[in-house]
Amino acid sequence: TVFTLFGVGIWQSNLVGVLYAMGALFCFYLFVRRIAGLTASLWFLLLSALSYNLLFFGRQPFLEHAMAFWAFLALAIITYGRRPWAFAAAGLFLGAAALFSKIHGLIFLFPFACFLAWRGLFDDPRLPRLSLRPLVSFAAGYVGAIALWFFVSYLPAPSQVTSFFQENTIELHGAPGGLK
Repeated sequence: TVFTLFGVGIWQSNLVGVLYAMGALFCFYLFVRRIAGLTASLWFLLLSALSYNLLFFGRQPFLEHAMAFWAFLALAIITYGRRPWAFAAAGLFLGAAALFSKIHGLIFLFPFACFLAWRGLFDDPRLPRLSLRPLVSFAAGYVGAIALWFFVSYLPAPSQVTSFFQENTIELHGAPGGLK
C-alpha cells in the first residue's frame, strides 16, 4: 500500500522499513509498559531512540523489521488479549514473523513459550493466569501460519523456497567449503 499511495522510489521503500521498525517499537513498548510500568517503558523508548542500529538501519527495508513487527505484535496481543481468537491471531502473526520474513524468526519460539508458560503457571497482578484454551488457540494460530506458508509459498515453488532458506541460514553466515 505504501507504493500504491506514494509511488515507487528509494524514500518509499525506506518508508516501509521505518513503518515496520516504528510499529515493532510501539508493540514492544506496550509489552514493557504492561510488565514493567510507565517509567520503564519510557526509558525503553528513549534508549531505543539513541540506538545505533535503529538510527542507521531503522529506515532500511530489511526483512528483519517485518519479522520484529509481526513478532512484537504477537507479544502485545498475548499481553493484552483475553479471548482465544486473539491468541490464535498472535500465533498466526508469530508464525508469519518466521516463515514469511526470515527463518531466524524461529528464535522467538523459545521466549514466547517461556512467557506463555509463566502466564499459565503463575498468578501475577499485572496479567491474569491463562487457562489451556488460549494456549491451544495460540498453537493453532501458529500451525495455521505453517499451513498457509506451505500452501502459498512452498508448494508453488519448492526449489526456490529451499534455495531461499539455504541462502538465509547456512550461506548467509559463511558456511565452510565442506558444507556446500
